Amino acid sequence: MSKKKDITEIDKNFAGKSADGRPLEWHSADSAPFKVYGVKKNREGFFTRLPKELGENVNDMVKALYANTAGGRVRFSTDSKYLCIRSVYNGYSCHPHMPATGSGGFDLYCDQDEGSAFHRLFIPPTSHNGEYLFNVVKLSGEMRSYTLNMPLYADVGDLMIGIEPGARLCEGKEYRVKKPIVFYGSSITQGGCASRPGNCYTAMIANELDADHVNLGFSSGGLAEENMMEYISGLEMSVLVYDYDHNAPNPEHLEKTHKRGFEIFRSRQPDTPVVFVSMPSWYSTSSKEYDGIGFMRRNNIYNTYIDALGSGDKNVCFVDGRSLFAGKERYACTVDGIHPNDLGMFKMAQGIGDAIEFLWRKL
Repeated sequence: MSKKKDITEIDKNFAGKSADGRPLEWHSADSAPFKVYGVKKNREGFFTRLPKELGENVNDMVKALYANTAGGRVRFSTDSKYLCIRSVYNGYSCHPHMPATGSGGFDLYCDQDEGSAFHRLFIPPTSHNGEYLFNVVKLSGEMRSYTLNMPLYADVGDLMIGIEPGARLCEGKEYRVKKPIVFYGSSITQGGCASRPGNCYTAMIANELDADHVNLGFSSGGLAEENMMEYISGLEMSVLVYDYDHNAPNPEHLEKTHKRGFEIFRSRQPDTPVVFVSMPSWYSTSSKEYDGIGFMRRNNIYNTYIDALGSGDKNVCFVDGRSLFAGKERYACTVDGIHPNDLGMFKMAQGIGDAIEFLWRKL
């Protein structure tokens, strides 16, 4: 990862004004009263989802993606009548099958008594590296709490938030569930191919449950290595969603790693609820050979669940991926037969969210 440029280098262009000329008062998003969730600043000045010593020593895909800000959020309150952001990118992934608004955009939510409601989108630039001033969005001018979701497939450095000069700026709303939901999995978990960050299934679930969350989805990098599972087992959380089926190269890999990864987690967190998820889209093809492999994969995950129940573990739940896209909309849920669009993400959020609530009710 290349070293970022200091955002002060562009102050001569952006200081005190927005792209449409409105006056702005700029504040750093990683200083009080703002509060950042889901990511932390590293020594190079970029937000990351993992510490560097782990992120660069799991596998090549995790190394390439651990600085992507999937699941990163900033919360604050203001009575400004408008808001703008500017940020440093170290690039964002431009996928032909995913909207740039999801991979590189920010979206803003207005926080309610429970959960948050989508307000506006900050559309990303067409180029993928450098410092950018985004579009201005209108706010109510009343004192309200907001959540700014970070991009799903971008490395984000200094993030500045601009408000109307003289407007009040305070801490944001606290989550009802303060211990985060931790999601571990594949590109789907990371957010591919949601149209914007708030439409990733992980964000939808956390929003519905008014819960903090951590997104540890890595495209092609969710392989349940022991060092990754050791790290996850040391995180404070309210529930673990264990969802890396799509990244396991074959059923044999799942058989070797899935139960072992769960055992590593249970050795340090014996009572934390765990939701096991099998891939949601394997049955979207008519290939009998692929269907057979899909059943083998699904059964390896199901066996971990059954073995846990047999050992007396009551804090586990299994979500059969075949159920997530079921119904007449089955073939409308993905972009490419694998990665869900917003409809697919919504259906995943419903099914997995219900499983989380089921486990919480048992505690």
